[in-house]
Amino acid sequence: MSVSHLSGPLIVNSGVYGDNGTGGGEHWFVDAAAANLDGKDWDGAFTTIQKAVDQASAGDTIHVAPKTAGYDETITVLFAKNNLTLIGEGGRGSVFIITTTAGAEGMEVRANDVMLINVGVEAADAADYALRVFGSRFRAYGCKFEGPTANVVRVGPGTIAQTTAPITHGRGGDILFYDCEFAWGGTGIVVTSSNFGACTQLRVYRCHFHNLTVACVGENDVGVIGAGRNIWLDECIFDVGEDGAVPTDFIDLDSVGTTGRIYKCTFATTVHASALIQIAAGVLYLGNQTQAEGPATGGGTAGRPD
Repeated sequence: MSVSHLSGPLIVNSGVYGDNGTGGGEHWFVDAAAANLDGKDWDGAFTTIQKAVDQASAGDTIHVAPKTAGYDETITVLFAKNNLTLIGEGGRGSVFIITTTAGAEGMEVRANDVMLINVGVEAADAADYALRVFGSRFRAYGCKFEGPTANVVRVGPGTIAQTTAPITHGRGGDILFYDCEFAWGGTGIVVTSSNFGACTQLRVYRCHFHNLTVACVGENDVGVIGAGRNIWLDECIFDVGEDGAVPTDFIDLDSVGTTGRIYKCTFATTVHASALIQIAAGVLYLGNQTQAEGPATGGGTAGRPD
């Protein structure tokens, strides 16, 4: 039977996903085994995600069917596609963008208000990143992001030229990752500034970082003082590799001017050490714990790595 609409409410982060606040948009369907017709239902679903993105308008929703080997493509969400939602149907982890073209990235989001739900993204060897987010108010729920890349995920604004008329890239603010996984690369999340300014209001909640060689969360300060403002890392797990290898840094957010908080996180180390957790004076380190210790105590500067 053809399906052209959601059969019921979708629960995301204890809320009900609806129509992205647009008053209702079109629903598009992707299934590698389908007929690749008009994409309006499962029977006529497109066979690639990029085709659905190209066909969609701002405010639309794209439903993606599971595919065992993953969707071998690189996805670009242009600025005109604001308020777009991609939903991976099926069990967790059953929808993956796995790019095999040498040096190719997995996904680039230039638009604002884009949402990913249960969609994994993996880049090819020698790519700079698996996911690059320029747009503001990006949301990812229950997603997994993998290398093998230098940077698994990069977040932050476009340049001054890209964020002024004609606008081609977003300003990299108010970005959320909830219940996501970052693995198998150099750095899990790289907070990146530009000559436009810093990445602002990045929130990373209840996420898991593992098998990363350089850092779980790091920064690339380009053009301004401090890569990020109000970077919140809450209730996350910062783990080692499967072979027990520890990244060079669990956290590297020590540029002058970087602000935020690291709150109630767990680190796979024995001490709250500055050698592994490098943070600027403007980053609060509160209520965190290691595998060998209880939670750090105090507020303000108390409990900071030393």
